[in-house]
Amino acid sequence: MHNTTAQPVEKPVEYGGKSDAQWHPPDLFRFEFRTTEKIAGDAGEGSLIRATDRTSAGFATTYAISKLAVAADVTPAQAASFQTLDRSQQLTGFRVLNQQTVLVNGQEAYQVSYVFVESDPDLTSADIPSVVRGMDYTFVKDGQAITVSYWADDQEFEAGLNLFNRFLSSVKF
Repeated sequence: MHNTTAQPVEKPVEYGGKSDAQWHPPDLFRFEFRTTEKIAGDAGEGSLIRATDRTSAGFATTYAISKLAVAADVTPAQAASFQTLDRSQQLTGFRVLNQQTVLVNGQEAYQVSYVFVESDPDLTSADIPSVVRGMDYTFVKDGQAITVSYWADDQEFEAGLNLFNRFLSSVKF
């Protein structure tokens, strides 16, 4: 088992001379939340939060948290396999790049890194398809698989990874 612990960043991360706050000011993200009533009323699955960076070039950098009801004996790796199978059926050109068991803040998770192609379904669109890299961290707790996801244009993925890791480290459940 490969162990990785996400650590908070002690100093601001800089991208091209800009700090996190300059590069990703909070007002440039679009947040979508589901209310407690909607979460309690669903069948135990779905998106809980999605944040999109409006300043991203190409595919908009996105963080998401979703949940899925699972049996009590399901492991993070098994839950991640369900999610990966679903993504492979829904996303164009989907390919898994790496997968491994990791520790995040002392809690076991299964990390899956992947790539897919995002294109406008409008055949008259002149937009060039984007290569998107994604990374999921799947945790299992109390019969729920919680997946924290990061998606970014291939050209921006590495530059935004430190900021995503700070987000991942802040998630408590």
